Amino acid sequence: MLSIFGCPVKIFCNKETVTINVRNKETNEKIKLYDYVKKKCPSLIGDKAYYYPTPWIGNGHVQTAYAAFQKFEDIHLIDYERKIVSTPDGGQIAVDWTPPLSKKPFDDTPTIVVLHGLTGGSHESYIRCILDILVNPPHNYRAVVINFRGCAESDITSPRLYSAAATDDIRSAIRYIRECIPDAPLLGIGFSMGANILVKYLGEEGENTPLSAAASIANPFDLVNGSRALEGTYAGKYIYSPAMASNLKEALARHEHMMKKDKRLDLEYVKSANTLREFDSRLTTMIQLLHNNVFLIMNAFIIQILS
Repeated sequence: MLSIFGCPVKIFCNKETVTINVRNKETNEKIKLYDYVKKKCPSLIGDKAYYYPTPWIGNGHVQTAYAAFQKFEDIHLIDYERKIVSTPDGGQIAVDWTPPLSKKPFDDTPTIVVLHGLTGGSHESYIRCILDILVNPPHNYRAVVINFRGCAESDITSPRLYSAAATDDIRSAIRYIRECIPDAPLLGIGFSMGANILVKYLGEEGENTPLSAAASIANPFDLVNGSRALEGTYAGKYIYSPAMASNLKEALARHEHMMKKDKRLDLEYVKSANTLREFDSRLTTMIQLLHNNVFLIMNAFIIQILS
């Protein structure tokens, strides 16, 4: 746990880090990832690498509360243009481009593909904050945020939401992005659940992915043990898990008219869920079972054993 006195920053990496396709402007040679990070972010490397939090938000719990309740609507303003991608099951995904295509038509500009966290979207402050840096001078990237089904004020057109186990929507969205900008380098950034889905997608695609590089931020890698750990502490069981379940139930309420079309779903039972795990087992897992998602069938079985 952080304190107002700070803590050291440590970089964990293999002895031999990969060589990345970023050229050293002075020598015109490729550079190792560790050396690139050391050059561009010297504050992260060495004995003086130390993180000092703002004194009055000195630990993760207070920082989480601050991020949840503080208003950030008036900073890091991003102008988006929304496009809709259809999915094979009749659903749709909203993708938000910035700069808007009316101001910057498709070309070969390097493009950041962004995946948000649970119940988030392109409107979230952490998304806008990083894009405000990346799409403006001196970097001048293009960016496109893939909003999960029903997020960021998008509508759902089939009785199915999203889950960390399903990568088909992301695959469809990235395929669409590649078709729009076939010559642009694509780079991925995922936050939280979006990071989990991004890494899973990359593992499935391997060398076939059009993404040249990706960053996974705050990834809950082990969802099963993460669920157990979340409900294994007082704050997790009585604050965080109920809060996340409440956010998911709000998302469900916005799209209940469409979800009711699948008569096999007991939505009243879902709405009585008090924790994240209860919501997942009553809706997310059930939808994937109905769609024959073998991975989630196994995942649901494991969770029940461990619970």
